[in-house]
Amino acid sequence: MGTSIQYDLGYIQAAIEELQPYLLSDELYWSLSGHASPGDKAYPKLTLGGLLLALARSRARADSPKITGKADRLENRLETIRSQWQVAWDEKASWEFRSRLRQWGNYLNEVQRDPQEHAVYYPYEVSARVILELLKQQTEKLADSDVETLIKLDQRLRAQFITGSFMWDDDLSGGFPKDEFWFLWGRLTLPNNYY
Repeated sequence: MGTSIQYDLGYIQAAIEELQPYLLSDELYWSLSGHASPGDKAYPKLTLGGLLLALARSRARADSPKITGKADRLENRLETIRSQWQVAWDEKASWEFRSRLRQWGNYLNEVQRDPQEHAVYYPYEVSARVILELLKQQTEKLADSDVETLIKLDQRLRAQFITGSFMWDDDLSGGFPKDEFWFLWGRLTLPNNYY
């Protein structure tokens, strides 16, 4: 995944500081004023899905009581803000869900058109599917039609997916169980065994 737990925790901290104005804004992608440590890449723009993904990665990588405690405190702050602004959270999450759904559907269309060119990007592109799952778990009001579209996209993916080993960094595997995040556990099939 190319991030460290320190990077993810720093991103979560910076995102939480700006979460309320973000939730009340009319923007889906919010530029953070906080900066990563020198030498690290810049933080991505804030989205709820990106925040949930960073939290899931940090949970998976927490390897000491100190790190776990920091992740717990950040998650508690996140939950407090979410409960205070639940309607705004649900609206923003639904908007992002639709956006990520289009992105994921477009990628699957590209794989279908030219699997040899696009399947190699699956380990990167699948982050959109992971974010869809995280948003689905954390959002109370998603449109039924959006959830149905995701089910149809999953059916398409399963038709060309072979279950196997975890595709991201090994230290993340505990945070993305196979039953919920099956699309991270394997690879795409390609014509003529190309991979």
